Amino acid sequence: MGLTRQSVQRSVNVMAAEGLLTLEANPDHKRAPLVRMTDAGDVKARSVRGRHQAWADEVGSRINLQRLVTATELLNELADLLGADPNPTSEEDLG
Repeated sequence: MGLTRQSVQRSVNVMAAEGLLTLEANPDHKRAPLVRMTDAGDVKARSVRGRHQAWADEVGSRINLQRLVTATELLNELADLLGADPNPTSEEDLG
């Protein structure tokens, strides 16, 4: 996903401080706690998902379905190409 361990840890720490997550002892790994969503975190996540869905529906309603399909196909193709070698090192690698 392209996320560093440190950035994920910072996000988890902030959400835990806001009461959205809890950190619990992990019987399988002393240094890696289990992260669980609190009831408040679940409410917040549902709210965010609802707002995101409404936004996506609004944007999607303004664009022709075939154009969305074409854009999705192009983005998937680009993701596949970049996933093969996200950091080409020579002009030969660039094709």
